[in-house]
Amino acid sequence: MTAPSASAAERLELFGERAPYHSHSLGLIQLFLQLVLNSAVGLRGAASVLDVVSFLFPTPERAPSPNGGQMWLLRLGLYELSRPKERADDWVWLIDHTIQIGCNSPPVWRNPLMGKNLILQRKIGIA
Repeated sequence: MTAPSASAAERLELFGERAPYHSHSLGLIQLFLQLVLNSAVGLRGAASVLDVVSFLFPTPERAPSPNGGQMWLLRLGLYELSRPKERADDWVWLIDHTIQIGCNSPPVWRNPLMGKNLILQRKIGIA
């Protein structure tokens, strides 16, 4: 995601860029993730907010579905779990709690030193 100090022009440029195999711009994906992660808006709420304000987007694109946003959120969590970590002697990983996202209930890992929650996708099989 773009740094908070990014200029308005830099943020607008993201609406012209698309990730490979994605139908939404990077700017819209960033807005969705910021609503969910920074503003405590749920997946359906974030999709509804972006649908309401879609006329303000610099490009004519539809608002994402809640399920599409959920997949972006899960991809972000997978990246956070699989990226190279800083080597340190004082790291502690604890399972803090689980949150319900649709049919999946991914465990949320909390790193007290970084103050970040990491989400890992887990499929729940019902017989």
